[in-house]
Amino acid sequence: MKRLLCVLAVSFLLVPPVFGQDVMYDQLMWSNGGNLRNSQLWYDPVHGNDSDLDAIAWEDFILTQDASITHVTWYGDPAPPSGFTIQFFLQDPNTPSLQPDIFSGPFSERDYPTVVQKPIGGGLYQIDLDLVTAEDLLAETQYFIAVIGRTEFPYSVWRWAQGVGPGTGTFYWQRGDGGRYSRLGEDRAVTVSGFAHVPTLTVSPDPLVGGQNGTFEVHYMTPSGKTYLAYSLQGRGSTFVNQLNVTLDLVQPKMAGNPKTADGTGSVTWVLPIPGSAVGRSVWFQAAQFEVKSNVVATSIGN
Repeated sequence: MKRLLCVLAVSFLLVPPVFGQDVMYDQLMWSNGGNLRNSQLWYDPVHGNDSDLDAIAWEDFILTQDASITHVTWYGDPAPPSGFTIQFFLQDPNTPSLQPDIFSGPFSERDYPTVVQKPIGGGLYQIDLDLVTAEDLLAETQYFIAVIGRTEFPYSVWRWAQGVGPGTGTFYWQRGDGGRYSRLGEDRAVTVSGFAHVPTLTVSPDPLVGGQNGTFEVHYMTPSGKTYLAYSLQGRGSTFVNQLNVTLDLVQPKMAGNPKTADGTGSVTWVLPIPGSAVGRSVWFQAAQFEVKSNVVATSIGN
């Protein structure tokens, strides 16, 4: 299984993160592209024919934290005139072998006729794509990405550059090879970027209003976990909570409302009355679960 790589010394090209986004998985390109592999399908809308050169390559990856993937970068030949198809797969649950769930098909698939590309030498290109819809992926979960060139002629190919590894190779299919699936020894060069799911608490309105309700929302906590909302009238500090095995960033925290169970996305909402007697006070809030905590929100209570 391949995780976030930090290979610098042997890399040929380093990808800077897309502005405002984090690199979540990075399989750098082998010098001069290495062993490029065909990954394309001939789209014949008139007759529906296939080509013996049709091929698909899948790169497997695992994220170290939950994230929304919004950008993909890969390397290889210049983009075909009709662009690419990008697919995301889960691991096939019916085999211990590392392979995408071909029978269920991709859980996400979209055609992208237009991409951004720039030459990097040797006839190779860096190709960048902003996903139309972010892919919310879970940490420590086996995923696969397929980058498929959309060719308009039966003998046209698009080749995907090799990654530096070390990794687990490329899951591969080629029609002319009897439609057989196989595993190639080398990896594919691809970077996926996006936004890590960091537990985030928000308070509304801000400032709170005495005698009215306040809404407290936290996202990206542990799904289905028991969740607490803490507050302090003393400010930021450090308080270890033994039953949660977590250190809150509050002085003398107290519980606001009742604990709730996070939904399947790790979100919880509290709607709580704000006492009118607290007008003029400053207050600090933080959400917590077992070994998980959110940011601290500092606010005040007004009229």
